[in-house]
Amino acid sequence: MKRENVDTCIYLFCIFVLVGLTLRISGNAADYSCDKCIITLKNSLPNGPFISPYVIQENITYLIENYKSGKCVYQWDPTQGYMKHG
Repeated sequence: MKRENVDTCIYLFCIFVLVGLTLRISGNAADYSCDKCIITLKNSLPNGPFISPYVIQENITYLIENYKSGKCVYQWDPTQGYMKHG
């Protein structure tokens, strides 16, 4: 076989492997949904064992959709921590 034919076979093999891996990753990623993702925000003092009872658990999709529409659901206050905005 000529050198060009060997190089072409190697390139085609690499392309098939990469396409196969891409399809496999795409198929596995379709199983996951951001609707199930929850974010937890906790207010605590930086140098103490105290954790405020104010713990926020919110759906990440809800936060992203509000952010896209120009609304910030929670704001950070240096003395009170995370607070519901509006």
